[in-house]
Amino acid sequence: MKKNIFIQVDYRYEKPLSESYVKNEIIELEIDGKKLYSLVKEIQKDRINSSILHVDFMQISLSEEVDVEVALALVGESNAVKNLGCTLVVNKDRIKIRCKASEIPEKIEADISTLNNPGDYLKISDLHLPNGVLVLEDESENIVTVVATEAEEIEKEENEVAEKEASSD
Repeated sequence: MKKNIFIQVDYRYEKPLSESYVKNEIIELEIDGKKLYSLVKEIQKDRINSSILHVDFMQISLSEEVDVEVALALVGESNAVKNLGCTLVVNKDRIKIRCKASEIPEKIEADISTLNNPGDYLKISDLHLPNGVLVLEDESENIVTVVATEAEEIEKEENEVAEKEASSD
């Protein structure tokens, strides 16, 4: 097990560190003349002014696999949302994956253009993952779901009632 190394980072690097954390960017640190590669594992911020109090770096090897969370990006346009007035409910905006440190995707895209009707959904298993990326979550979990608006539900019920009345005549 590697020992912890305690370092101080100039406050001017606060914003770049925060952005690296969100994007899972590899950071090259030079400590005692030796280059180390790392990811920002955790950032602790002040509750009042949001300044960084503490950063945990995780030393990595570029050729080894790491477990990280990456953003899910919705792409495309849902017919149900655009033309039927439905609402898209986002259940997940990040996903846990495993891949080589040098191949961490900035984001994974979820194509919502196949969501045409109320009740349609995308699961983790519907994602098209880059080669070498393994999902570390339940693949049957929903990412997004199309939900009918209240007005659409009322209209549907009224149509069903009208159809029953017409068929009983």
